[in-house]
Amino acid sequence: MSKNLIWGLLTIALLITACGDDDPDNTTPDVIAYGNGTIVVNQGIFNSGTGSLDFRDRNSGEVSQNIYADANDGAVLGNVVQSVIEHKGNSYIAVNNGGKIVVANEETFTYIDTIGGIDQSRYFASSGDKLYVTSWGNTGTNGGIYEINSSSNSIADFIDTGNGPEGILFADDLLYVAKGGGFGRDSLVLIIDPSDNSIVESLVVGDNPQLMVKDDQDDVYVICRGFTDFVDPTNNTNGKIVKISNQEIEWSYEVPNGSSNLTIDRDNEFLYFVSLGSVVKQDMNATTFNPTTIRTLFAYALGFDHEDDVLYIADAKDFSSAGTAYMYSTNDVAIDSFTTGIIPGYFYFKG
Repeated sequence: MSKNLIWGLLTIALLITACGDDDPDNTTPDVIAYGNGTIVVNQGIFNSGTGSLDFRDRNSGEVSQNIYADANDGAVLGNVVQSVIEHKGNSYIAVNNGGKIVVANEETFTYIDTIGGIDQSRYFASSGDKLYVTSWGNTGTNGGIYEINSSSNSIADFIDTGNGPEGILFADDLLYVAKGGGFGRDSLVLIIDPSDNSIVESLVVGDNPQLMVKDDQDDVYVICRGFTDFVDPTNNTNGKIVKISNQEIEWSYEVPNGSSNLTIDRDNEFLYFVSLGSVVKQDMNATTFNPTTIRTLFAYALGFDHEDDVLYIADAKDFSSAGTAYMYSTNDVAIDSFTTGIIPGYFYFKG
């Protein structure tokens, strides 16, 4: 074989290889995985904007903004994005005004499916194969709890509770639901048996219960905002923080009207909530109820990262521009902060 022929064959092979490298059909796009860190759920401007999701990596501290849009060619979630949960390898995202649940991959946040017909969706709870979301309904007072079939991403059942159910969680294999009243008034926590979705207990806790947390013993704590009459403030009532143990109320303390949000630290030493324009905490081992102030700030959301033992505080600023998330140690020391999307309203901790 001549040298010229050999060089000719080598040249052709190199050209074919080069063409193959430039062919987009043979390339794999970079896929970003969001595995170990904090998801910030930003509601977006009410009625005229779209919500978004941010991610703070727990290891590097790097913050990635608008991760759903980045993973889906700029697609928007809708208005208002309320909360998120991971279940069976997927992320379920409640889009309140959009009347839907958006399903995405829990690592990459690439779009998978949409579950419609859930008006004013609020918060999730999951355990085993069970996944539930609360809903205020189309009037804000006629809602209930939807059970979601995560295999088919469809509605499996509806528990009609009315009066805007709000916070929801599992404790002792039972489902606890705070009937927040929606645009009305209520004062109940419902306890539901998930085996048949029947209501097994109804506890009077205080006006307009909002969010709940549980400790390592599966005792449940609920914060009640109190009732606010915007026409006649003399009808306003104080809020409450209530402890529920073994399906019974163990204790109850009054807090100022409008108190909101509730979270608990990793070691079950402190309850954190928002009251009178400040973030406060209550020592759970104290013999008296006397919350101390961490920061003077109208926080729009609180969350506690149990892996890092860090409190997250969301500042929605003017509700039309970027917000800020602040991070505090259990010693009430500010340790970091970062910019969020518009109206950060919920924290979800991955990993």
